Amino acid sequence: VVIDLATPDATSPASAARMALAPVPSDASPLRCVAWAEQDLAGEWTVVWSFPGPSSREAECLIAARSPDVDGPCFSRIGDDWCYSAPVAYAAPRERGRAAGAVHLIASEFHPERWLSLAAHVAGLAEADPSPMPMQRAYLEAVTSGEVAGADGPAWRSDATADGAALMEASRLGAVCRILGRDLPVVWAALLLRRRVVFYAGSAADVCQACRAMPLLVAHRGRREWERLRPLVCGAAGTARLAAPLPGAGAPAAEVKAAREAAAAASSSAAEGAVSAAQMAAAGGLAELAELATTSWSIAGTTAAALEGMPSLWDVWVDLSARRVAVSAACEGLLRADTPAHATAMAAAVEAATAAGGAGAEAAGPAIGRALAKVSKQLVAKLSDVGEPTEAALEAAGVSGPMVQLMLGIARAEPGVRVPPA
Repeated sequence: VVIDLATPDATSPASAARMALAPVPSDASPLRCVAWAEQDLAGEWTVVWSFPGPSSREAECLIAARSPDVDGPCFSRIGDDWCYSAPVAYAAPRERGRAAGAVHLIASEFHPERWLSLAAHVAGLAEADPSPMPMQRAYLEAVTSGEVAGADGPAWRSDATADGAALMEASRLGAVCRILGRDLPVVWAALLLRRRVVFYAGSAADVCQACRAMPLLVAHRGRREWERLRPLVCGAAGTARLAAPLPGAGAPAAEVKAAREAAAAASSSAAEGAVSAAQMAAAGGLAELAELATTSWSIAGTTAAALEGMPSLWDVWVDLSARRVAVSAACEGLLRADTPAHATAMAAAVEAATAAGGAGAEAAGPAIGRALAKVSKQLVAKLSDVGEPTEAALEAAGVSGPMVQLMLGIARAEPGVRVPPA
């Protein structure tokens, strides 16, 4: 039994159950919504149930766009909130009339380990019971008490996960660094300069893990870089169904405007029930592409290979599957420059990984992160010694060649460094 509560009838049993169970979520809880999406046997995805409901139709479009790519624990941004997703596997899909499903939790807090564990638990409830009631009950328990009851004690507790910073240290940075290889300094420099880095892989879970690890490369900035994480944008299914032109290279402003108008029109029509789930997914994808095209820096991930052909959306493209890094023509000279900083970063990363037991060791990732944070701090300290960084001041301090432009770029990107007007 699938109950659609997107436009509930106040007299229906589903609506009555919903109103009887609610209170509205507590303001003290970061949880905002739980949504259940399903794929029918024809391949179409739709949000079949949500509680209390997405904040807007645009949010519902993005949830629909996200669902086809949920092949494991995934997290992404929806507006100012985070979306934590887990796949739902059905034992007898044809009997159920649904091929697959996905559970999405919307929360205001960035804490992937905490909320992905809850999403996985709720997905298990969806697999065991075709009714949304167990999911709704688990959501309300999590909101009101911070734990979800199980057969033998709590099945989930909000305080069961470690501190967010400690979990960041446990991310898979070492594995990502092995993939990047000699291009590690290129990606590090892009993050240091706050450029747009996009990770691609066929698996959304792999993409999310790579994006999750990247702020460690600029850990000297603390949590600031987490704000620009876009771990999963415009998945492969959504891109294939886009009903309007993608923002392209060359003159993105006009194309982005057209994309935004198309997304707004599709979202508006969706609110009236006039478009399909596929069009809603396309609208969500267009909104995300418009954001990528207009932002100055981000750490994003995608399962849409087509985005590689749109360099107006990225400065660095990392293909995790092919172990390949591409740099846009505008950034090639700076990010791939043979500077002392690039050499120092690579040497520090190799030394740290070796001391930790090799690049494959579990401790290699945190060790590399700490080593590169030290290199970054040294560069920032050099800028502080110079005072207000200008080409003349840097050259007087002994900086030369491409390193001058790199240092000026760091000065513009680094919070708290004073840069004179150009």
